[in-house]
Amino acid sequence: MKFSIVIPTHRRHQSLIHLLNSVKRQNYDPSQLEIIIVTNLPDPFFEFTQFREAAEGLDWNVFTVKSLGVNKARNLGIKKAQGELLLLLDDDCELKSSNYLSDLESWHQRHQQAVAIGGSYAVDETASPLDRAYNCVSKQWQALDHFGDYRSSRLVGGNVCYKKDLLLQSGEFFDESIAFGGTESEFHERLNKKGCETLFIESLEVFHKTQLRVDDLVRKAVLQAQGHLRYKIDQGFSDKASRTYQNKRLLLARESSRTVEEFHEIVHWMNLFDWAYNYTCLNPRVTPRKVYSKSKRWSGKSLTKPTLEARL
Repeated sequence: MKFSIVIPTHRRHQSLIHLLNSVKRQNYDPSQLEIIIVTNLPDPFFEFTQFREAAEGLDWNVFTVKSLGVNKARNLGIKKAQGELLLLLDDDCELKSSNYLSDLESWHQRHQQAVAIGGSYAVDETASPLDRAYNCVSKQWQALDHFGDYRSSRLVGGNVCYKKDLLLQSGEFFDESIAFGGTESEFHERLNKKGCETLFIESLEVFHKTQLRVDDLVRKAVLQAQGHLRYKIDQGFSDKASRTYQNKRLLLARESSRTVEEFHEIVHWMNLFDWAYNYTCLNPRVTPRKVYSKSKRWSGKSLTKPTLEARL
């Protein structure tokens, strides 16, 4: 099967080069790969020698959408793709295993009716405790409805692959009005409502190199909560889910940490995410800046998870 690898990007030049190098390390016939890079706004980087050396040996094309918005880039890439399998990767990701593409192809062959098959994010040894915390939150969220049959709408946009013919038959595209906050879940729930099968395979991992600051973590929590409220999509966090899966989350934190001190720091940042998410659910019009300002008073303290009944 031929893969079309669609990479939406916006001025993450060095990480894009790392991603292309990870594609070149795949145990897969390069003649069966098509790289479609879609940049938000014109970018002269793709004329430079540094990019062309990184892309050497790959069949690649660069397209431009003239405004910001990852969903606009994704939709253009989907329309330009020629391959049977259409893989979406973010520009801050890298393929973890050299067998990733062959494994992904095998899953698609095994599940002929699946429109989408997605995997999870992993962190490498350079990830900070803050990045590890967000990865644990993401993994817990993806695993909430995973009980062995792999069916799930909780697929991330930086590690998901579609059978192009089945996707086009559905007539569905990403909602370009959603800038951030549950955009992938909204799309996959729409596919599910049309009877399309979407699968989550936890072992299909890619490295996600987020390099988050505290305000970035809070912003993600706020926008994901607002996406949940505005578009009635699958919830990314809830008190009920936390009670049910708290042990799993702490196990993820323990697996990700290298020292006891780092474990406690990861838990600290996970609790901050939960607090920001729940605060936003109670105050839907709040801005990320306002939530971040309120979160500063937790600095240096052990964060406690608020109940949905407690307004701060």
